[in-house]
Amino acid sequence: MKPHACRLALLAVLVVFSCNTTGGPSQDYLERHDRGVDLFKLKQFEESKRTFEALLADYPDGHLNNGVRLRVASCDFLLGNVEEARRVYREIIDSVTDPSLKVLAIQSLGDLELHVGQYERAAGYFEQAMELEPDPAKRRRIEYRHGLSLQQAGRFADARDVFRGIAAVAPGTSEAADAEARLQLPDFFTVQIGAYGRRAGADALASVYRQRGFAVQVEPVQRGDATLYRVWIGRYDSRRQAEQMRARLLESGIVEDGVRPMVVP
Repeated sequence: MKPHACRLALLAVLVVFSCNTTGGPSQDYLERHDRGVDLFKLKQFEESKRTFEALLADYPDGHLNNGVRLRVASCDFLLGNVEEARRVYREIIDSVTDPSLKVLAIQSLGDLELHVGQYERAAGYFEQAMELEPDPAKRRRIEYRHGLSLQQAGRFADARDVFRGIAAVAPGTSEAADAEARLQLPDFFTVQIGAYGRRAGADALASVYRQRGFAVQVEPVQRGDATLYRVWIGRYDSRRQAEQMRARLLESGIVEDGVRPMVVP
């Protein structure tokens, strides 16, 4: 799971949350709250954070303050202030009684841990959020991220069980399609150096790297009606080994122009 994907998932969840927030605070409070939300949607996270922090200072007992604190933490996460975001997420989880807000805070913490590569932690948080989330569609989205965390952690059999379950229970949904795609990834770590719509392109790149002494394989992956041919180097038991190969490729200067090695899955 790429870092920007974790951030986009968090952004989407919080935008939905803002649309579902109701209550009876003052007009000034609501207008400033909505301005912070709009800035957040526009990805102006610094300004959004300042708006929300000023709102908390001026209205310390505000009706929506726990949600505002969650937004401040998410701004910190999206700005790279991971430790501060983690601290506030944990405080919210421990203190709030609103079940929907607690689920969102746990899920947000899961996204943070997934983003920073703490995959086992992320899996644990997503599992907690699944247990508390009553809505089947929302729970399915959390379950998919649980599967991602397990797969990234190298718990391939567990991840496959999760993805198969999603594909079986919710056919036709975006989560099912994504789960089917994840099921086509290997039960080992590797370094992908290219992906092509035609086999000839993949074979040509593979040939270049074989001549340089690398163990290369071309793997076809079905995406809807199309076939994508992925070029992989190596089979590794741990993510660390695959990351070391990726670093070796980048540091050696032998990577072809336009090639961006990445660890899979």
